[in-house]
Amino acid sequence: SVFLPDGVWLEFVSGSGKEFYLKGKAVSLDRAEVSLIRNYIEDVKSDKSFMKNFTSLDLTSIQKNTVGSYEVADFSLTGSLKQQ
Repeated sequence: SVFLPDGVWLEFVSGSGKEFYLKGKAVSLDRAEVSLIRNYIEDVKSDKSFMKNFTSLDLTSIQKNTVGSYEVADFSLTGSLKQQ
């Protein structure tokens, strides 16, 4: 199964028809937010039992922000479900 790694969380999930959209954030004390996001997406895409229901899953944006003294990366994913 697919789990969110420490430092990564989802804030918003929506869908319409076969399309879906996810927004999340990542934070790392090592300033490795982008690596956390990329590793999460790679892990999801490599999970055959999860991806069997999808035709695509794509990272559409990453934007770094500062919250207090921490760098936080906002990210968006889009995807499509397979026809049933």
